Amino acid sequence: MPCAKGSPNCTTSNSSDQYGILSGHNTGSGYDLATGLGSVNAQNLVNNWSSITFLPSLTTLAASVSGATVTSISVAHGTPVSVGSNVSAGSGATGTPTGQVALMATPNPTPGNLSASLGIEALTLANGTASSTSIILPGGSYSLTAHYQGDATFGSSDSTPGIPVNITAEKSKTLISIPAFDPQTGMETGNSPTSLVYGSPYLARIDVGNAQAALSFPAKPICIPPSCPTGTITWTDSLNGGPAAALDGGTFSLNSEGYTEDQLIQLSGGSHLLTASYGGDNSYGASSSTYALTITPAPTTTTAQPLVSTPVEGLPFQVLVNGSAQTQSGAAPTGTITFVDGTTQLGNPSSVTGFPGQNGSAPGFSLNPNYTNVTIATAGAHTLTAQYSGDSNYAPSASSAFTLNVLHLTTASISASPSTVNYGSAVTITGVINTKVPASNVSLKPTGTISLYGNADGQITNGLTVTTAPDGSGNWEIQATATVTPSNSEGFSINYTGDSNYAPVSATSNFITVILPDFSMAPDPAYLTTTAGQTGSQQLTITPLNNLASTVTFSCSTLVTVGITCSFGPPSVNLTNSTPATVTVTLTTLPPSATSTAVLLAPPTVKRPPWPGGRGWQPGLELVCLVALLLVLLPRQNRILRFAFGLVAGFGLLYAFGCGGGGTVGGGGGPTSVAITVSATKVPAGTSPSVTLSASVTSTKAVTGTITFWEKGNNGTLTPPLTIVAGSASSQVGLPLVGTHQIYAQYSGDSQNQGSQSSTINVVATGTEYISVQAANGPVSHYSTIWVTIQ
Repeated sequence: MPCAKGSPNCTTSNSSDQYGILSGHNTGSGYDLATGLGSVNAQNLVNNWSSITFLPSLTTLAASVSGATVTSISVAHGTPVSVGSNVSAGSGATGTPTGQVALMATPNPTPGNLSASLGIEALTLANGTASSTSIILPGGSYSLTAHYQGDATFGSSDSTPGIPVNITAEKSKTLISIPAFDPQTGMETGNSPTSLVYGSPYLARIDVGNAQAALSFPAKPICIPPSCPTGTITWTDSLNGGPAAALDGGTFSLNSEGYTEDQLIQLSGGSHLLTASYGGDNSYGASSSTYALTITPAPTTTTAQPLVSTPVEGLPFQVLVNGSAQTQSGAAPTGTITFVDGTTQLGNPSSVTGFPGQNGSAPGFSLNPNYTNVTIATAGAHTLTAQYSGDSNYAPSASSAFTLNVLHLTTASISASPSTVNYGSAVTITGVINTKVPASNVSLKPTGTISLYGNADGQITNGLTVTTAPDGSGNWEIQATATVTPSNSEGFSINYTGDSNYAPVSATSNFITVILPDFSMAPDPAYLTTTAGQTGSQQLTITPLNNLASTVTFSCSTLVTVGITCSFGPPSVNLTNSTPATVTVTLTTLPPSATSTAVLLAPPTVKRPPWPGGRGWQPGLELVCLVALLLVLLPRQNRILRFAFGLVAGFGLLYAFGCGGGGTVGGGGGPTSVAITVSATKVPAGTSPSVTLSASVTSTKAVTGTITFWEKGNNGTLTPPLTIVAGSASSQVGLPLVGTHQIYAQYSGDSQNQGSQSSTINVVATGTEYISVQAANGPVSHYSTIWVTIQ
């Protein structure tokens, strides 16, 4: 363990060191882990403790008050008492005791103290004597004695008899202070303010001392323990002259230095009269004190933001309002928000929802929800502010002013007539935008855009007429009319975009019923069975559901089948006078391949022999070809000449293999042509539609590379590239679609063999699937399902 140089048992390894290590003792067999007493035998220490003896001592005590020796003490608390104590060797002993004597009060005068005696003060012996002239004895009645605690030679002893003591309580003084702090630095700025801002940091302190006690700043102790007052403080507050009420629990205990603190204090706004009442103890009498403190409202900030830039006269619009206090703590604000247009109040005040300051955030408020509805009765420019009323804790505030352009109110109506029409008949639409602005005010003549819409036909532009003129009351009115031929039953709407003076508006009309030339189609569903490669037919009956004439056309969808096409005879029918018509649907299917294989021999590559000095068409050949052409054009009488030219041309042709073309099969080191054979198993009836596809590649050279199986039409590739092994590759593939699949193989080629594609092989997947038939006459469409079974 470190030790200071020169202290007992402190050893240093260097004479200049200021610190050393305690030498201690080496541990031995008697080392006690619990006490850590080195090699001391703890058991021997315990066993022989009672055999230790001390020399007897004799203690006396004398007291005097105001210089007069007394045998009893009866004074007020706070009066100094002089005491003297002598400790000497007892009978048969010699020497002078050392140490301290303690002044003891018995019985203990402290209320609630569990010990039998109270130690008042310890005095140090000098040559066996200890004294003091400034002993402050605690209040109460008891016996005062001196207790000698003994030393290494002399045992303890007590003075006897005790000196009777009766100490009466002295007057006390209760002091209230309010330590206030800088919110930025946390430093105390004073302890006796007369006013504070709500939410600012401060606490309350109550000191109790003797009659001469006084406050100071910075605060200093007004008593010295253990002579300080004890007991409790009753703590109350009277707000704005009202009755006093317990504050923060109402009762606080004094600490050993005679004061207590209310650290949770947070007074509300207003005038407060704080009262601290001390009940007294054996040493100090009761006392009380008051403190007047005014809490002023904390400043606030209010913001307001309209959620629309152009409200409409007479219609409510929303304004977002928020506020915050300029303090970091405090209760939730209360109060109201009032909107003012210039100096005119708009509507009734709205209560705010407040939230307290916490976690470093300032108290604040908003409307609940965050916005409120405001209504302005007249159009034009208006300047608004939002005013917060404040409450006892928070000061009023107003938002920055904001200006709004309030639009004139508009209303809209639209009608369509007649309300029921046959398909192809016209309907008249009339839409009106009304205002309350007199047409005499030419500067406020409404502009903007009028649009008419049909639910089924969209925007109406043809034949639309828009006029702006006074209505029957002399106010501005916009009227829009149009004649339309609706394609279906629908409603209509009018939309006015508004302008800088008028609000946008829209309206919807009555519903127009259009009687359509409807029909039915039977049978639905229909059933048809055919063999792949053959055709099948099904007759459909089209029956009008009213007497409106129409032309019905037909189409079909075969997306869930393959290798099946459809046609209609006739392709369309005319329905009149509720007379049914018939149409025949014919389905055509692709036949299966005659054999289960398809072979393709790739065409040979024709190569031209090289020409001296270059490649391709040679100048000499141009002359040969020209001669051949002239031979053809010569007249019959020039046969001899033609024959001569023919010999020349023949030799040229033998050399050139024709005019710029020709060649021989094979030769050279290019890729070799191959033959591809494709085969497929039959699709087993009644099992999962699948087929095993095989392809073999025949060549005069070794074959490597891959085979990929493809299907024309719907499916594209059926397999990934399959590696050729021993000249062939195979794979089982699913054929999910009913019908005839056209399958072929694609050979990738390699360095010695040309890439090639086989011819197709038709594979039939039997089963039943549907084909959708559509019949339509323009506004009306109906669908029928034909279930097709392919055998």
